[in-house]
Amino acid sequence: MALEIAKDRRAVYRTVPEPDDALEVELKTPTGKPVRGEVADVSSIGAGVLFNREVAPALAMGESATLLFTSPILAKPIEVRAELVARTELETSRRYAFRFVQELLLGDPRLHRIFNRRGASRASPRGDEFIEVRLRVLGPDHSQALLVARCRDISATGIGLETDIGTDKALKAIELVEVSFDLPGSNATQTLLARIADRRLTEGAVLYGLRFDTEKSQDFSGQQDDIIAYVMRRQREEDAQLRIGARSQGSSAYHSRQIRHWLIESFAYPRWVAAARIDPQSCPHGGCFDDSDPRCRHCSKEIECRWLNTPSGSADASGLCADELIDALDIAVGFVGHHDAHHDRQVCDCQTCSWLRDTRHLLKRYRKQSAKMV
Repeated sequence: MALEIAKDRRAVYRTVPEPDDALEVELKTPTGKPVRGEVADVSSIGAGVLFNREVAPALAMGESATLLFTSPILAKPIEVRAELVARTELETSRRYAFRFVQELLLGDPRLHRIFNRRGASRASPRGDEFIEVRLRVLGPDHSQALLVARCRDISATGIGLETDIGTDKALKAIELVEVSFDLPGSNATQTLLARIADRRLTEGAVLYGLRFDTEKSQDFSGQQDDIIAYVMRRQREEDAQLRIGARSQGSSAYHSRQIRHWLIESFAYPRWVAAARIDPQSCPHGGCFDDSDPRCRHCSKEIECRWLNTPSGSADASGLCADELIDALDIAVGFVGHHDAHHDRQVCDCQTCSWLRDTRHLLKRYRKQSAKMV
Protein backbone atom coordinates (compact mmCIF):
# COMPACT_ATOMS: atom_id res chain seq x y z
CA MET A 1 0.00 0.00 0.00
CA ALA A 2 1.42 3.34 -0.98
CA LEU A 3 1.98 5.68 1.92
CA GLU A 4 -0.49 8.54 2.01
CA ILE A 5 0.43 11.80 3.70
CA ALA A 6 -1.75 13.60 6.22
CA LYS A 7 -2.26 17.19 5.09
CA ASP A 8 -3.76 18.32 8.40
CA ARG A 9 -2.48 17.59 11.87
CA ARG A 10 -5.04 15.81 14.02
CA ALA A 11 -4.55 14.42 17.48
CA VAL A 12 -2.68 11.13 17.43
CA TYR A 13 -2.20 8.56 20.15
CA ARG A 14 -0.03 5.51 20.69
CA THR A 15 -1.80 2.22 21.31
CA VAL A 16 -0.99 -1.42 21.90
CA PRO A 17 -2.48 -3.35 18.94
CA GLU A 18 -5.33 -5.72 19.75
CA PRO A 19 -4.64 -9.47 19.43
CA ASP A 20 -7.34 -9.73 16.75
CA ASP A 21 -5.40 -7.29 14.57
CA ALA A 22 -2.50 -9.80 14.32
CA LEU A 23 -0.27 -6.85 13.44
CA GLU A 24 3.25 -7.83 12.39
CA VAL A 25 6.21 -5.72 11.36
CA GLU A 26 9.36 -6.35 9.35
CA LEU A 27 12.32 -3.98 9.46
CA LYS A 28 14.45 -3.43 6.38
CA THR A 29 17.69 -1.45 6.16
CA PRO A 30 19.81 -0.71 3.06
CA THR A 31 22.67 -2.85 4.40
CA GLY A 32 21.02 -5.68 6.32
CA LYS A 33 18.57 -8.53 5.89
CA PRO A 34 14.89 -8.01 6.80
CA VAL A 35 14.20 -8.72 10.48
CA ARG A 36 10.82 -9.49 11.98
CA GLY A 37 9.86 -7.77 15.21
CA GLU A 38 6.94 -7.43 17.63
CA VAL A 39 4.88 -4.24 17.61
CA ALA A 40 4.90 -2.88 21.17
CA ASP A 41 2.90 0.27 20.47
CA VAL A 42 1.98 2.26 17.40
CA SER A 43 0.34 5.48 16.21
CA SER A 44 0.02 7.36 12.95
CA ILE A 45 3.38 9.07 13.55
CA GLY A 46 5.55 6.34 15.01
CA ALA A 47 5.95 2.87 16.47
CA GLY A 48 7.77 0.95 19.20
CA VAL A 49 9.20 -2.39 18.04
CA LEU A 50 10.75 -5.24 20.05
CA PHE A 51 13.45 -7.51 18.54
CA ASN A 52 15.00 -10.66 19.94
CA ARG A 53 18.50 -9.67 21.09
CA GLU A 54 20.09 -12.47 19.08
CA VAL A 55 18.80 -11.09 15.76
CA ALA A 56 18.23 -7.43 16.65
CA PRO A 57 19.77 -5.06 14.10
CA ALA A 58 22.32 -2.51 15.26
CA LEU A 59 20.99 0.96 14.43
CA ALA A 60 22.31 4.38 15.38
CA MET A 61 20.14 7.27 16.56
CA GLY A 62 18.58 9.04 13.57
CA GLU A 63 19.31 6.14 11.21
CA SER A 64 16.62 5.50 8.60
CA ALA A 65 14.86 2.20 8.00
CA THR A 66 11.76 0.86 6.30
CA LEU A 67 8.97 -0.72 8.33
CA LEU A 68 6.54 -3.10 6.64
CA PHE A 69 3.27 -3.62 8.58
CA THR A 70 0.99 -6.55 7.77
CA SER A 71 -2.35 -7.64 9.24
CA PRO A 72 -5.31 -9.75 8.10
CA ILE A 73 -7.56 -6.69 8.29
CA LEU A 74 -5.36 -4.70 5.90
CA ALA A 75 -6.01 -5.10 2.18
CA LYS A 76 -2.27 -4.68 1.49
CA PRO A 77 0.87 -4.32 3.61
CA ILE A 78 1.78 -0.78 4.68
CA GLU A 79 5.36 0.27 4.01
CA VAL A 80 6.64 3.40 5.72
CA ARG A 81 10.01 5.11 6.07
CA ALA A 82 11.05 5.81 9.66
CA GLU A 83 13.97 7.09 11.70
CA LEU A 84 15.23 5.76 15.03
CA VAL A 85 14.64 8.11 17.97
CA ALA A 86 15.16 5.83 21.00
CA ARG A 87 16.74 2.49 21.86
CA THR A 88 16.37 0.40 25.03
CA GLU A 89 18.27 -2.75 25.96
CA LEU A 90 16.04 -5.25 27.78
CA GLU A 91 16.90 -8.62 29.30
CA THR A 92 16.05 -10.74 26.25
CA SER A 93 15.12 -8.15 23.66
CA ARG A 94 15.95 -4.73 22.27
CA ARG A 95 13.28 -2.06 21.92
CA TYR A 96 13.46 0.58 19.21
CA ALA A 97 11.23 3.65 19.01
CA PHE A 98 10.74 4.82 15.42
CA ARG A 99 9.29 8.08 14.17
CA PHE A 100 7.67 7.91 10.76
CA VAL A 101 9.26 10.31 8.28
CA GLN A 102 5.77 11.32 7.17
CA GLU A 103 2.51 10.83 9.07
CA LEU A 104 0.10 8.15 7.93
CA LEU A 105 -3.30 9.31 6.71
CA LEU A 106 -5.93 7.32 8.57
CA GLY A 107 -8.75 7.64 6.07
CA ASP A 108 -9.29 3.89 5.87
CA PRO A 109 -11.20 2.78 9.01
CA ARG A 110 -9.04 -0.36 9.19
CA LEU A 111 -5.91 1.80 9.44
CA HIS A 112 -7.68 4.04 11.92
CA ARG A 113 -8.44 1.06 14.15
CA ILE A 114 -4.84 -0.15 14.21
CA PHE A 115 -2.94 3.14 14.33
CA ASN A 116 -5.23 5.18 16.58
CA ARG A 117 -6.59 3.86 19.86
CA ARG A 118 -9.80 5.84 19.55
CA GLY A 119 -10.73 3.49 16.72
CA ALA A 120 -13.16 4.41 13.95
CA SER A 121 -15.41 7.41 14.57
CA ARG A 122 -18.76 6.49 16.08
CA ALA A 123 -22.14 8.12 15.70
CA SER A 124 -25.41 7.72 17.58
CA PRO A 125 -28.85 7.94 15.97
CA ARG A 126 -30.77 11.20 16.31
CA GLY A 127 -33.38 11.35 19.03
CA ASP A 128 -36.13 10.88 16.45
CA GLU A 129 -34.32 7.96 14.75
CA PHE A 130 -34.90 4.40 15.92
CA ILE A 131 -32.65 1.85 14.23
CA GLU A 132 -33.92 -1.65 14.82
CA VAL A 133 -31.24 -4.32 14.64
CA ARG A 134 -32.29 -7.88 13.89
CA LEU A 135 -29.96 -10.60 15.17
CA ARG A 136 -30.01 -14.08 13.68
CA VAL A 137 -28.39 -16.56 16.03
CA LEU A 138 -27.25 -20.08 15.21
CA GLY A 139 -27.27 -22.11 18.40
CA PRO A 140 -24.89 -24.98 19.33
CA ASP A 141 -27.61 -27.44 18.27
CA HIS A 142 -27.89 -25.66 14.86
CA SER A 143 -31.24 -24.16 15.81
CA GLN A 144 -31.88 -20.58 14.69
CA ALA A 145 -33.36 -17.71 16.65
CA LEU A 146 -34.29 -14.18 15.57
CA LEU A 147 -33.80 -11.50 18.20
CA VAL A 148 -34.30 -7.72 18.13
CA ALA A 149 -32.16 -4.95 19.64
CA ARG A 150 -31.80 -1.17 19.39
CA CYS A 151 -28.76 0.52 17.86
CA ARG A 152 -27.03 2.80 20.37
CA ASP A 153 -24.08 3.79 18.16
CA ILE A 154 -22.28 2.59 15.06
CA SER A 155 -18.91 2.92 13.36
CA ALA A 156 -17.21 1.52 10.30
CA THR A 157 -15.88 -1.39 12.36
CA GLY A 158 -18.65 -2.20 14.82
CA ILE A 159 -22.02 -1.47 16.39
CA GLY A 160 -23.31 -0.87 19.90
CA LEU A 161 -26.64 -2.44 20.84
CA GLU A 162 -29.13 -2.29 23.70
CA THR A 163 -31.58 -5.08 24.54
CA ASP A 164 -33.42 -6.55 27.49
CA ILE A 165 -32.11 -9.07 29.98
CA GLY A 166 -34.30 -11.81 28.57
CA THR A 167 -32.65 -11.50 25.17
CA ASP A 168 -29.24 -11.86 26.76
CA LYS A 169 -30.18 -15.33 28.00
CA ALA A 170 -30.45 -16.44 24.38
CA LEU A 171 -27.01 -14.95 23.67
CA LYS A 172 -25.12 -16.15 26.74
CA ALA A 173 -23.27 -18.90 24.81
CA ILE A 174 -23.10 -17.01 21.50
CA GLU A 175 -20.15 -15.09 20.10
CA LEU A 176 -20.86 -14.78 16.35
CA VAL A 177 -24.22 -13.38 15.16
CA GLU A 178 -25.70 -12.03 11.94
CA VAL A 179 -26.97 -8.46 12.28
CA SER A 180 -29.36 -6.76 9.85
CA PHE A 181 -30.46 -3.13 10.00
CA ASP A 182 -31.67 -0.25 7.82
CA LEU A 183 -29.79 3.04 8.14
CA PRO A 184 -31.70 6.30 7.65
CA GLY A 185 -30.91 7.69 4.20
CA SER A 186 -29.78 4.33 2.79
CA ASN A 187 -31.88 2.29 0.37
CA ALA A 188 -30.12 -0.98 1.20
CA THR A 189 -30.41 -3.26 4.21
CA GLN A 190 -27.05 -3.91 5.86
CA THR A 191 -26.48 -7.58 6.72
CA LEU A 192 -23.18 -8.38 8.40
CA LEU A 193 -21.62 -11.02 10.60
CA ALA A 194 -20.36 -9.63 13.89
CA ARG A 195 -18.65 -10.88 17.02
CA ILE A 196 -19.84 -9.90 20.49
CA ALA A 197 -16.77 -8.23 21.99
CA ASP A 198 -18.24 -7.06 25.28
CA ARG A 199 -21.53 -6.94 27.17
CA ARG A 200 -22.49 -4.87 30.19
CA LEU A 201 -25.52 -4.91 32.48
CA THR A 202 -27.20 -1.57 33.17
CA GLU A 203 -30.45 -0.76 34.93
CA GLY A 204 -33.12 -2.71 33.06
CA ALA A 205 -31.03 -3.43 29.95
CA VAL A 206 -27.89 -5.09 28.57
CA LEU A 207 -25.45 -3.16 26.40
CA TYR A 208 -23.41 -4.96 23.73
CA GLY A 209 -20.35 -4.01 21.73
CA LEU A 210 -20.09 -5.95 18.47
CA ARG A 211 -17.18 -5.96 16.04
CA PHE A 212 -17.96 -6.63 12.37
CA ASP A 213 -16.29 -9.72 10.89
CA THR A 214 -14.60 -8.28 7.80
CA GLU A 215 -13.68 -11.66 6.35
CA LYS A 216 -16.96 -13.57 6.72
CA SER A 217 -19.37 -10.72 5.91
CA GLN A 218 -20.42 -10.63 2.26
CA ASP A 219 -19.57 -7.42 0.36
CA PHE A 220 -18.20 -5.90 3.55
CA SER A 221 -16.51 -2.95 1.82
CA GLY A 222 -19.71 -1.99 0.00
CA GLN A 223 -21.82 -2.13 3.15
CA GLN A 224 -19.09 -0.33 5.07
CA ASP A 225 -19.35 2.60 2.62
CA ASP A 226 -23.03 3.00 3.53
CA ILE A 227 -22.18 2.94 7.25
CA ILE A 228 -19.41 5.52 6.82
CA ALA A 229 -21.77 7.79 4.87
CA TYR A 230 -24.29 7.62 7.75
CA VAL A 231 -21.61 8.25 10.40
CA MET A 232 -20.27 11.27 8.50
CA ARG A 233 -23.78 12.69 8.07
CA ARG A 234 -24.47 12.38 11.78
CA GLN A 235 -21.14 14.00 12.61
CA ARG A 236 -21.95 16.95 10.32
CA GLU A 237 -25.34 17.30 12.02
CA GLU A 238 -23.78 17.23 15.48
CA ASP A 239 -21.08 19.74 14.47
CA ALA A 240 -23.75 22.04 13.08
CA GLN A 241 -25.67 21.88 16.36
CA LEU A 242 -22.51 22.69 18.31
CA ARG A 243 -21.78 25.69 16.09
CA ILE A 244 -25.33 26.97 16.43
CA GLY A 245 -25.15 26.60 20.20
CA ALA A 246 -21.75 28.30 20.38
CA ARG A 247 -22.75 31.17 18.12
CA SER A 248 -25.84 31.81 20.20
CA GLN A 249 -23.42 32.78 22.96
CA GLY A 250 -21.78 35.40 20.73
CA SER A 251 -19.04 35.31 18.10
CA SER A 252 -16.25 35.83 20.62
CA ALA A 253 -17.34 32.81 22.64
CA TYR A 254 -17.59 30.74 19.46
CA HIS A 255 -14.06 31.59 18.31
CA SER A 256 -12.62 31.04 21.79
CA ARG A 257 -14.19 27.58 21.96
CA GLN A 258 -12.88 26.75 18.50
CA ILE A 259 -9.33 27.83 19.35
CA ARG A 260 -9.51 25.97 22.67
CA HIS A 261 -10.33 22.79 20.73
CA TRP A 262 -7.25 23.33 18.53
CA LEU A 263 -5.08 23.94 21.60
CA ILE A 264 -6.11 20.61 23.14
CA GLU A 265 -5.40 18.77 19.87
CA SER A 266 -1.92 20.33 19.79
CA PHE A 267 -0.82 18.23 22.79
CA ALA A 268 -0.63 15.01 20.73
CA TYR A 269 2.82 15.55 19.19
CA PRO A 270 4.66 16.64 22.37
CA ARG A 271 3.18 13.59 24.12
CA TRP A 272 4.85 11.39 21.53
CA VAL A 273 8.15 13.31 21.72
CA ALA A 274 8.23 13.13 25.52
CA ALA A 275 7.31 9.43 25.61
CA ALA A 276 10.00 8.61 23.04
CA ARG A 277 12.68 10.24 25.20
CA ILE A 278 11.76 8.41 28.42
CA ASP A 279 12.83 4.82 29.01
CA PRO A 280 10.41 3.27 31.56
CA GLN A 281 12.64 0.18 31.85
CA SER A 282 15.63 2.09 33.20
CA CYS A 283 13.56 4.56 35.26
CA PRO A 284 13.22 3.55 38.95
CA HIS A 285 9.60 4.75 38.84
CA GLY A 286 8.70 3.24 35.47
CA GLY A 287 8.31 6.65 33.84
CA CYS A 288 6.03 8.04 36.59
CA PHE A 289 7.45 11.32 37.92
CA ASP A 290 7.94 11.46 41.69
CA ASP A 291 8.56 15.00 42.91
CA SER A 292 9.72 13.69 46.30
CA ASP A 293 12.61 11.75 44.72
CA PRO A 294 15.77 13.86 44.13
CA ARG A 295 16.68 11.55 41.24
CA CYS A 296 13.55 12.68 39.40
CA ARG A 297 14.20 16.38 40.07
CA HIS A 298 17.75 16.11 38.73
CA CYS A 299 17.07 13.73 35.85
CA SER A 300 17.99 14.90 32.36
CA LYS A 301 14.42 14.04 31.29
CA GLU A 302 12.84 15.88 34.24
CA ILE A 303 10.90 18.45 32.17
CA GLU A 304 9.46 15.91 29.71
CA CYS A 305 8.65 13.36 32.42
CA ARG A 306 7.04 15.90 34.75
CA TRP A 307 4.95 17.22 31.84
CA LEU A 308 3.99 13.73 30.66
CA ASN A 309 2.55 12.96 34.11
CA THR A 310 0.20 15.95 34.06
CA PRO A 311 -3.34 15.97 32.57
CA SER A 312 -2.00 17.57 29.39
CA GLY A 313 0.57 14.82 28.99
CA SER A 314 -1.82 11.98 29.78
CA ALA A 315 -4.38 12.74 27.05
CA ASP A 316 -6.77 14.35 29.55
CA ALA A 317 -6.38 18.04 28.76
CA SER A 318 -10.09 18.71 28.25
CA GLY A 319 -10.56 19.52 31.94
CA LEU A 320 -7.84 22.20 32.02
CA CYS A 321 -8.78 25.87 32.16
CA ALA A 322 -7.48 28.28 29.51
CA ASP A 323 -4.48 29.46 31.54
CA GLU A 324 -3.45 25.87 32.31
CA LEU A 325 -3.67 24.95 28.62
CA ILE A 326 -1.43 27.88 27.67
CA ASP A 327 1.12 27.09 30.40
CA ALA A 328 1.25 23.41 29.42
CA LEU A 329 1.73 24.22 25.73
CA ASP A 330 4.45 26.76 26.53
CA ILE A 331 6.36 24.02 28.35
CA ALA A 332 5.83 21.64 25.44
CA VAL A 333 7.12 24.21 22.96
CA GLY A 334 10.24 24.47 25.11
CA PHE A 335 11.18 20.79 25.21
CA VAL A 336 10.03 20.03 21.66
CA GLY A 337 12.18 22.95 20.49
CA HIS A 338 15.29 21.14 21.75
CA HIS A 339 14.53 18.34 19.27
CA ASP A 340 16.29 18.85 15.91
CA ALA A 341 17.48 22.23 17.22
CA HIS A 342 19.77 22.70 14.20
CA HIS A 343 16.79 22.95 11.81
CA ASP A 344 15.70 26.25 10.29
CA ARG A 345 12.32 26.64 12.00
CA GLN A 346 11.06 29.13 9.41
CA VAL A 347 11.38 26.91 6.34
CA CYS A 348 11.90 23.31 7.50
CA ASP A 349 8.88 21.11 6.86
CA CYS A 350 9.70 18.25 9.26
CA GLN A 351 7.14 17.21 11.89
CA THR A 352 8.90 19.06 14.72
CA CYS A 353 9.34 22.37 12.90
CA SER A 354 5.83 22.29 11.46
CA TRP A 355 4.34 21.61 14.91
CA LEU A 356 6.36 24.44 16.47
CA ARG A 357 5.27 26.95 13.83
CA ASP A 358 1.61 25.91 14.06
CA THR A 359 1.56 25.91 17.85
CA ARG A 360 3.32 29.26 18.26
CA HIS A 361 0.86 30.79 15.80
CA LEU A 362 -2.05 29.22 17.70
CA LEU A 363 -0.78 30.49 21.07
CA LYS A 364 -0.40 33.97 19.62
CA ARG A 365 -3.91 33.83 18.17
CA TYR A 366 -5.41 32.62 21.46
CA ARG A 367 -3.72 35.35 23.47
CA LYS A 368 -4.89 37.95 20.97
CA GLN A 369 -8.46 36.66 21.20
CA SER A 370 -8.28 36.63 25.01
CA ALA A 371 -7.02 40.23 25.06
CA LYS A 372 -10.06 41.34 23.03
CA MET A 373 -12.41 39.77 25.57
CA VAL A 374 -10.81 41.54 28.55
